[in-house]
Amino acid sequence: MTLSSSIEDFINNDNQKATLLYVSTALASLVFFRGLLYVTRWLFFRKHFFKKPDNSEPIFIKRDGKDVKYVKCTDNTKSYYFNVPPTKRWKITNEIVSLIHAIISGFWAFGVLIEIYAGDDYRNYENGFYYSGALLCMVSLSYFILDTIDTVASARGFSLVELTAHHVLSTIGVLLPFTTGKYMQLVLMGLVMEVNSIFLHTRILMMYKGANKKSKAFKIVSLTTAITFVIFRLFPSLYMVVLFLHYAISGNGDSSIIALILGGSIVFGLLTSNCIMFARLIRSDFIKNKKSSKKSSKKSGKGDSKKGKKVTISEYSTNSTTKTNTSTTGKTLSTKSKSTDRVNAKV
Repeated sequence: MTLSSSIEDFINNDNQKATLLYVSTALASLVFFRGLLYVTRWLFFRKHFFKKPDNSEPIFIKRDGKDVKYVKCTDNTKSYYFNVPPTKRWKITNEIVSLIHAIISGFWAFGVLIEIYAGDDYRNYENGFYYSGALLCMVSLSYFILDTIDTVASARGFSLVELTAHHVLSTIGVLLPFTTGKYMQLVLMGLVMEVNSIFLHTRILMMYKGANKKSKAFKIVSLTTAITFVIFRLFPSLYMVVLFLHYAISGNGDSSIIALILGGSIVFGLLTSNCIMFARLIRSDFIKNKKSSKKSSKKSGKGDSKKGKKVTISEYSTNSTTKTNTSTTGKTLSTKSKSTDRVNAKV
């Protein structure tokens, strides 16, 4: 018995039971991810996020004859990410929560897709509805809402617009099977991309820690990220575009214009964002690394040639000094021998 069949037996075509199950799953996911965020903040940056207000009188110390306000350092220097500046610490906890969501939703969606394609349900692309996939949509909906709130409260600049647009599209996507009763397979293919997000978030956390891009660990993570990006992001995105265009052009489905517009914006938006992300990944981890390694090898070659020149000069100087030393010692010996001959002659 699969998860979808057991949920279907529990609901037994009762809409109230289905609604109660979806709402309770969304609330439980909301509590879980919010609690996980606070736990990560407490573990890594408790003195930054949970510091008590200082109501004591300020302390002034003398420095260069002037009164300077003394501020006691309350930073958590024992944290694993103590090197991250305070303005970026929200991003660390956000990435850890996103990593947990990627592990849950990626493998969950992958399992549901295996269940679908193992049978004959994969042919029912447009109208297929799966209860296990519906619960996954509720879990991801809560995460997207919380992550959007966290991003709006903390992010600045272009990243705020980019992440907000991505989360808005994702929220519309996970709600599409409930509002239209269609496109569950498209949503599951979008969520299976989270398998690649596991390595993306791991790579970002390593970069915040200051990992060397030339180290073996970072190279393995980077290569795995690129491979899983092609398998779990680019291929599903292209497959989703082909399926959507096939059903939109053939006119076999009975979808409304609004559903087609929403589905098209999600499908093409995911393909565009994935292509941009892949180009950034290749440029950052493979093209720039090759250029930096070539520059470092050229610099090391120049340094070695300079060292070789210095060695020859020092050898020449040492040889010349030894020659002068031998010549001077020869003179002293000759003078000593002459003086001894004179003494012997006098005797």
